[in-house]
Amino acid sequence: MSKSWTPEELAAASAAMKAEGHMSYEEFCAYLERCTEKVVVVHLADGDAITTRIHGTEQDIRGYYRIGSCLNMGAAGDRLVEIVAVDIVDVSGNTT
Repeated sequence: MSKSWTPEELAAASAAMKAEGHMSYEEFCAYLERCTEKVVVVHLADGDAITTRIHGTEQDIRGYYRIGSCLNMGAAGDRLVEIVAVDIVDVSGNTT
């Protein structure tokens, strides 16, 4: 069951969320706008590159695929390979 919020109820809930240290409704909506799907190319120290799609802000993505961290590329055993570069492309084709 869903509820239709009046503008007053939404404003009160948003203020309560903000007062508790969370994002307000408006901040959450703005965050979602920045979390569009992007294509990420992760370049590895061994010369390989992985291309994948991910939803998130550029900051979130760069934190997740942090340069200097390692990915386990092993199938039968561990093979840790360092991330050396990250390219981010949004779905409209603009490189960021």
